[in-house]
Amino acid sequence: MTPRLSPRATVTAVFFAFSIGLGLWAGAIPALLRQTGADAGALGLALTLHSAAYVLAMAAGGRWARVLAPRRLIVIALGLNLLNFAALFSAGSTLGLTLALTTLGLSAGALDLAMNAEGTAVERDLGRPVLLSMHAAASAAFAVGALAGSLLATGLGPRWCALAVALVTLPVAWAAQRLGPRRDGPPLPAPATAAA
Repeated sequence: MTPRLSPRATVTAVFFAFSIGLGLWAGAIPALLRQTGADAGALGLALTLHSAAYVLAMAAGGRWARVLAPRRLIVIALGLNLLNFAALFSAGSTLGLTLALTTLGLSAGALDLAMNAEGTAVERDLGRPVLLSMHAAASAAFAVGALAGSLLATGLGPRWCALAVALVTLPVAWAAQRLGPRRDGPPLPAPATAAA
C-alpha cells in the first residue's frame, strides 16, 4: 500500500495544481488567440465572464459548505478544472474560448474557496502558520506554468498545455481523495432513497 501524503503536503499540492493551470493559460494566451481567432475585445469579454463566474462560485461557497466538506469539494473542483482546461486549450472558436473560460471560472472559484478553507483547517490542526507556504507554492506554480505554457503553446500548440495540466492535476486529485473526510467536517447528506 502506497503511503499517504500528510494533509499539509496534500493541500500544498492542491494550491500548486490550482495555479499551474492558470499559469499555463497565461503563457498560452497569444497562441490561443491565434487558434480561436479571438481579438482583444472578445478576450476582454471572456475574461469578464470568467471573473464573474469565479466570484459567483466563491459567493455560493456558504451554501455548498452545508452539504460538501472542503476535502470533497477539492476533489470535485479539481476534476472539473481538468475538464475545463482541456476545453480551453482545445477551443477552436471565440465562442468555445468564452464558454471554457466561463466554466473554468466556476470550477476555479470553487477550488479556491475549498483549498483555502482546508488550508486554514490544516493550519489550525498544526497550531502554526502554514497557509503562507501554500500560497507561495501557488505563486511558484503560476510562474512555472506561465513559462511552460508559452513554450508549449508556441512550440507544439495550446492543446499540449492540457496534457501538462492533467499530469499535475491527476496525482494531486488522487492524493486529495485519499485524505478522506475530516473528522470535524460537516456531515454529508444522506443519500436519496427511491419512494416505495
